[in-house]
Amino acid sequence: MLSSYKKNFINLAISNGVLKFGEFTLKSGRVSPYFFNLGNVSSGKTISLIGGYYAETITRSSFKPDALFGPAYKGIPLVVTAAISLSDKHEINLPYAYNRMEEKDHGERGQIIGKKISGDVIIIDDVISAGTSIREAYKICKSIDANPVGAVVSIDRQEIGKKKKSSIEELEQELNLEVYSIITLDDIIQYLEEDEILVEYVTKIQEYKDTIDTLEMMDSIEVYTFLMKKGQDLEKDYLSESRRLPTNQVTQCQYALYVDREDGRFKAYSDAMIAAGYAYVLVDVFNSMTEDEKKTVTVADFEAMELDKKLTMNRQTGYYQMIEIMLGKIQ
Repeated sequence: MLSSYKKNFINLAISNGVLKFGEFTLKSGRVSPYFFNLGNVSSGKTISLIGGYYAETITRSSFKPDALFGPAYKGIPLVVTAAISLSDKHEINLPYAYNRMEEKDHGERGQIIGKKISGDVIIIDDVISAGTSIREAYKICKSIDANPVGAVVSIDRQEIGKKKKSSIEELEQELNLEVYSIITLDDIIQYLEEDEILVEYVTKIQEYKDTIDTLEMMDSIEVYTFLMKKGQDLEKDYLSESRRLPTNQVTQCQYALYVDREDGRFKAYSDAMIAAGYAYVLVDVFNSMTEDEKKTVTVADFEAMELDKKLTMNRQTGYYQMIEIMLGKIQ
């Protein structure tokens, strides 16, 4: 059963339009059955309550921080309200700072605003998807000789990173810091299961949560069943016929398979279900990346997914040629 602490936070998020259910096209191009945006908070009372949850999460953690840091932009009001709540409700008075997006070259010069922080620092941010914002905040803290030891976010979306681990696991191992979240996507699913009105969204969100790493636990028959289902999903948003050109064709696939960027994101087409299935997976992976991540991704990152090991040799050839074509279109 979901704890009252988490249930109350989700209630707060829903009632203030922070957490919504439906069909939302994300910046990455991926269609999500839910949307979480703390930018929708628009009152002093609500941001104060949210600050209380951040403060509570910090006190429940293993952290003994010397200061707090909030990355621009959404982290700015969050670090302020968290610092106030820590002082008012827990008698923990911590200095805090945040950054400008661009360094100021006049007046009060520099990129950092607030206290000159030092010692062990906790990064306060809104969500974790790929972890890009936390990585940038980590670098900023290091640049001013502070020691970022952890991060607190409102929600862990439980997205899978490049190395077939959760984005939080990747961050913790890569940066040697601990990450805590007020709630996770699993908590939202449990909340919906217990709600008579919103329970209809459970299936869609659970399907959304099913990520590439589940393939590792499947045998070949299960993988092909999975890919055939994803092939049907690809049909819902095919690459338009006018873009199915020789330059966009995966020639190493024995069936018709095309991929290109259209309407700002990758789309694909195939007349074969298995090819359409792995095309759907690759398109979904590429579209879920930030633009910076797309510039650094390599074939090795896809080898780590090990999807190719479930395919026949002929299909592996087409699979990797499709990856090369997609990489060529973003680099």
